[in-house]
Amino acid sequence: MLQKVLEGAMKEKNLSAREVGSMLGVSHTTVLRAMRGEQIDLDTLIKIADWLKIRPSALLDSMGDSDVESKIDVLVGAYPELQKVLEDAVVAIEKGQADPSIIKDIVAYAEYRIQSSGG
Repeated sequence: MLQKVLEGAMKEKNLSAREVGSMLGVSHTTVLRAMRGEQIDLDTLIKIADWLKIRPSALLDSMGDSDVESKIDVLVGAYPELQKVLEDAVVAIEKGQADPSIIKDIVAYAEYRIQSSGG
């Protein structure tokens, strides 16, 4: 999860590993290791989480064999616009204005976008 979120943020902001490393106070090779899913130290993980505006604990939870909720928490932290979409879907379901399968559609679309962006 860290790799995809980090790569997405860098792509969105048009930043290189060298630029992100400079912003975080780590080497660009450390950023590249994180992007490849290799092990990084806790201090670096915290710096990356802060830069991504994600709670470090949520990021750590998402890196293991965690539940879907932890992964969604990380994605919403990285892409705040998802929060509104998911909230609107839940409200519509609660009001009987949408079928619960709408959540499956949102997730399927997100998976499609991740795959089509090379993630």
